Amino acid sequence: MSTGLADSVIAQQRNAMAVKLTVEAIKAAKIAAAFKGMTVMEYASQVLLQAANRDIEEGYCQRASGSPAPIGRRKRGEK
Repeated sequence: MSTGLADSVIAQQRNAMAVKLTVEAIKAAKIAAAFKGMTVMEYASQVLLQAANRDIEEGYCQRASGSPAPIGRRKRGEK
């Protein structure tokens, strides 16, 4: 029986997955989440989703205007 987050009942109910974040980011998120009356998972998910949607929209606008896409970090194994 696996005990990993990806296989847990909670992860299946919340459609969640484990990610690595810096300790500094987690500490700040705990404080901010407490002020907002949220769990760290709820807070981090909300903040990340808002930032991702903003950056996606920005990327689409840049692509539509013909601007070159910024070069990002590659994942291990990508060419």
